[in-house]
Amino acid sequence: MAASIVARIADGRGGAKALWGLLGCWRVRWTWYAAALLVFPALLVAAALVTRSLPGAVWTAWHLPFWIVLGELQLFGPTYRLLSWLWISAGSVYLTWLMNNPGNSLPMALLVHGGYNLLSDVVPAHRMLVALGWAVAIGVIAAFGPKTLRRSR
Repeated sequence: MAASIVARIADGRGGAKALWGLLGCWRVRWTWYAAALLVFPALLVAAALVTRSLPGAVWTAWHLPFWIVLGELQLFGPTYRLLSWLWISAGSVYLTWLMNNPGNSLPMALLVHGGYNLLSDVVPAHRMLVALGWAVAIGVIAAFGPKTLRRSR
């Protein structure tokens, strides 16, 4: 309605008629429908991922002394810090979701952390592992929504 008023002010009665005439323009490529329908869910997913990056940074800093003691930072080089942050940030999405949704279950969080530890021992923060971690994080948010990352009271 607002667009009709603006079109009438800008272009007179003909502008409003032309605008309403565009309602019949449904034959566009499917990619435009996908863009129109997916932009807001994608923004919600992106916002959820960004908000989980801060805990990922804190958790990475928390683990830093451990990695120094184990010599992992020296062994795997400078990109290891970045890959570790990305890996932990992705994992924080899944870990938060898994903690909050089955009734704030600490055993679930402990199980996934143990699984992380086992996997990290076998495959240290490798690019493919980080990519898979983010695929899982995005999948969780896309399937269950960003609200599932907040603790229910």
